[in-house]
Amino acid sequence: QRASLWVDQVALAREGAAKFPNGGLAHWLRAIERISAGDIGAGMREFEGVIDRGYYGYVSLFGLPEFAHLHQHPEFVALRKRLARMAIDDLRERGTPSQRQVRMAATAHFFLEEYDAALAGFEAALAMEGPYREEIVREIAQVRAKIAERRAAEPER
Repeated sequence: QRASLWVDQVALAREGAAKFPNGGLAHWLRAIERISAGDIGAGMREFEGVIDRGYYGYVSLFGLPEFAHLHQHPEFVALRKRLARMAIDDLRERGTPSQRQVRMAATAHFFLEEYDAALAGFEAALAMEGPYREEIVREIAQVRAKIAERRAAEPER
């Protein structure tokens, strides 16, 4: 009977959340439920619970389509900025980061509109062994386009 839990990830997550209602997973599931029900404030507080329990590496608010409608919401923007800073700080504390971790920090810099740091990060990730080469090449092109856009908007000296 319990063997099905290991096949169904949702059932496994729900059982874990029921067993540990104050854990990061329980907060994550409640955040999604609250946001889906339209209570964005309660959802953001639940995400804070996830982060406060040290699970911030699992909170990917940058590319999930179900959160696209929140990208301009002030609480959501503030939470994404907090996560971006945490990702950057986390990378600084690591001795030997992986390509994925360097890419994640570069993505955080990009989100924070720190394009020079983002470019340096993506180029460092590209120089590392790892499976994300094609994605990183595309991301480097995006960063270079933003840098060129920003330079074009600057008044001439």
